[in-house]
Amino acid sequence: MENNKFKARRYNAGKLRYELISSIALKEIAKIYTKGADKYTVRDEEGNVISDGANNWRNGQSWMGCIGSAKRHIESFVNNVDIDPETDTYHLANACFNLMAILDFYKTFPQGDDRPKPFLNLPKIGLDIDCVIADFVKAWSDLHDDTDTEPSSWYMDRNMKKRFTEMKEKGVLNDFYLNIPPMFDPKELPFEPHCYITSRPVPTEITEKWLDFNGFPRRKVYTVDLMKTKVEAAKEAGIDIFIDDSYDNFVDLNKNGIFTYLFTSPWNEKYDVGHMRLNSLKDLKIN
Repeated sequence: MENNKFKARRYNAGKLRYELISSIALKEIAKIYTKGADKYTVRDEEGNVISDGANNWRNGQSWMGCIGSAKRHIESFVNNVDIDPETDTYHLANACFNLMAILDFYKTFPQGDDRPKPFLNLPKIGLDIDCVIADFVKAWSDLHDDTDTEPSSWYMDRNMKKRFTEMKEKGVLNDFYLNIPPMFDPKELPFEPHCYITSRPVPTEITEKWLDFNGFPRRKVYTVDLMKTKVEAAKEAGIDIFIDDSYDNFVDLNKNGIFTYLFTSPWNEKYDVGHMRLNSLKDLKIN
């Protein structure tokens, strides 16, 4: 006679394989739940249950509190202590309990997520424009044959101020600044700048038009005189970090409490500023 045991069709493809979970490990973890249910059950003087503690953990807890507990149990294990003397259970089982609780809390107690969230407190970053996001040197050297494309000093042209005046009188200075090429695709900017602080000798509206035309974030622009400090504008903007290619600005801003990175350019490579140098805006780690 044919044996028809287990002949019914069953379609289990793609389903979770709960039977693969270790029954040994599961038993040890179940002990934690069992002891917790007893520990948190409240009884009266006669032993009657006032409040059942079986599901106490489901009321929700601090996620980082669970992480702290899990880490303490793991540290005990690392230090060759296997059993928790308080509960007579495996430290690793206790660690698993805490981690499993957080997995449950993703759905049932998201308000307990008290992990540090640096992305909610991102620093306010200010940017210089020329030679940080705009290729001023290329545009200037293309216009003036006597200037170097890779100058060794920020003071690259003895006649710059005079030439600015002449260009302004001829009505071509604004167009010059509007046509400076960007140094990179603005889509590659790894953060949203809080503002821009520039010493361009043109109206702020011209710089705003350059930023808009080239696709950079449309944030506030502060324009200061070429020979004046950027400190007051930086403080007014409330920035936490500034990025500039001028070593003089770098020193001035840092001395006045504005943390500033020196953006690498040929004219400032001679200065050893350690970790306060950026070779690329992508090198700025803000998370």
